[in-house]
Amino acid sequence: MTNNSTSKLRISLSSMIFLCMGLGVLVGLFFGEMVAFLEVIGEVWIKLLQMTVLPYVMVSLIIGLGSLNYSEALLLARKGSVMLLLLWGVTLIVVFLFPFTFPDWESSSFFSTAMTEKKAEVDFLGLYIPDNLFYSLANNLVPAVVLFSIAIGVALIGVEKKDTALEIMGILLDALTRIANFVVRLTPIGVFAIMASAAGTLSFEEFRRLEVYIYSYIAISLVMSLWVLPGLVTTLTPLRYRDVVGNTKDALVTAFATGSLFVVLPILVEKSKELITRYAEDSKTGESAVEVIVPASFNFPHAGKIFTLSFVLFAGWFSGYEVEIKDYPVLMGSGITSLFANVNIAVPFMLDLVHVPEDMFQLFITTGVINARFATLLSAMFTLTLTLLGAFSMCGLLKIRLSSVLRYIVLTVLLLAVTVGGLRTLFSLTMENAYAKDKIISSMQLKETMVPETVYRSQPPAVELPPEGSRLDAIIERGFLRTCYLEDDIPFSYINNAGELVGLDI
Repeated sequence: MTNNSTSKLRISLSSMIFLCMGLGVLVGLFFGEMVAFLEVIGEVWIKLLQMTVLPYVMVSLIIGLGSLNYSEALLLARKGSVMLLLLWGVTLIVVFLFPFTFPDWESSSFFSTAMTEKKAEVDFLGLYIPDNLFYSLANNLVPAVVLFSIAIGVALIGVEKKDTALEIMGILLDALTRIANFVVRLTPIGVFAIMASAAGTLSFEEFRRLEVYIYSYIAISLVMSLWVLPGLVTTLTPLRYRDVVGNTKDALVTAFATGSLFVVLPILVEKSKELITRYAEDSKTGESAVEVIVPASFNFPHAGKIFTLSFVLFAGWFSGYEVEIKDYPVLMGSGITSLFANVNIAVPFMLDLVHVPEDMFQLFITTGVINARFATLLSAMFTLTLTLLGAFSMCGLLKIRLSSVLRYIVLTVLLLAVTVGGLRTLFSLTMENAYAKDKIISSMQLKETMVPETVYRSQPPAVELPPEGSRLDAIIERGFLRTCYLEDDIPFSYINNAGELVGLDI
């Protein structure tokens, strides 16, 4: 009886994570800046999670590719590429639905020095070519490490006596997995610390200003994470929705809590292998595919990164420089390419590409406090979807049933239509578009202290010039200098709401 009671009272890891997440938010809201120190505990936990990830990626890729033959490796590359393009297409379609959620809004923007700043250049060679493997490892250059691991794995395919090496690396992989699983059990503590610190330091004013984008991002990313992607898997494979979402909920919640896809890659590999073993008679090929797809996919723009394009669309609406539909193909092509790099480099580039003021990038940083976690959840589900579709395809378990596909498309379209339409209606009814940029301009003051002056709002009487002497002598004699101005030439010269003459020329 005692054992039964204990088992009933036992809380799952994902439930404990959600509980600690809620407690962290409450503590942060109640104590505010006093709990900012908890950020250190959260950082320690994240670094512990990251400790085994890069070695795991290397070993997993080498084992996965080394276990295949050349024909299987080519088949995996071909099928994986098709699945990646399919998921990119689905994600881009959803991204370009974002503008339909934005209500009618009048806005504009001021000149910013960010428009003239030199763009940061991306060192793609250093990012992708491991000329020094140890430098790449030390600087966490994942694409370079992955390329090196792929090269070793492909080379092992043709090595005759490779079984011993693969067996040793398999033991090492098991050890790395045990370490990662132990750190994952500490997730409730790390999540509590992170959420308490974040909730205690987030400004309400910042949130209020950007709520249109934040609410839209949360709603649409959740639809993608909880239906569009897992629904596609259940439509094309024997897996049920409970298998896809329920079996991987610990990994998904951890990704959301940490805001890092990198740290949950080992968990996604193990959970994907479990599903392959459960449904495939010969699971070896599928497991090898999983060990290759998960770490390799990390180097390509995932759904979380592609959703960054939605911010460019929002920034155009917010600033009054709306991105036109004819610019979508350029944004899509250049956006995907630039997202191979860091998003903090890609976003300013994309803003400049569609002529949106680059100072909007500061808003991107602000929204990232909240949206980054939903982006990571979406990225984890994207990686899981790509992995399962690729692995089940390798096992011959990918089936296209017309009735199932049509049902999936209809349900997806309806769900997205309700979500987008509901958000648009909500914002239209609750958001007040109080255009205030004109008030900002009319209340501006001169930064420099002015000499005593008299400003005439109408043309003053003409001053008679002396018959003799220079103009300079006449000015010195009367004691003041007369000059004219254009009365309503914003921003160079105009009268502010205090009746003062101000402007760049004054």
